[in-house]
Amino acid sequence: MKHIKKKSTAQLLTEKTQQAALLAAERLISLLEDPDTVNSDVIKAATLILEKLYPVQSESLSGGDYDICIKED
Repeated sequence: MKHIKKKSTAQLLTEKTQQAALLAAERLISLLEDPDTVNSDVIKAATLILEKLYPVQSESLSGGDYDICIKED
């Protein structure tokens, strides 16, 4: 019985994670479409979203630090 409960909890967590990812993507799209949004804000938002969606991969990267340079016209 406990196995079934854990599975349903895991499924619920997966569904909630997917819903959060969709909401984050929608918010990021709205930032991209807003001409008043600063490019660095969009990049920061995308970085935060990706770090939350893929925490294991971002922690295991061993490429070192890097800077993102933005040239605004």
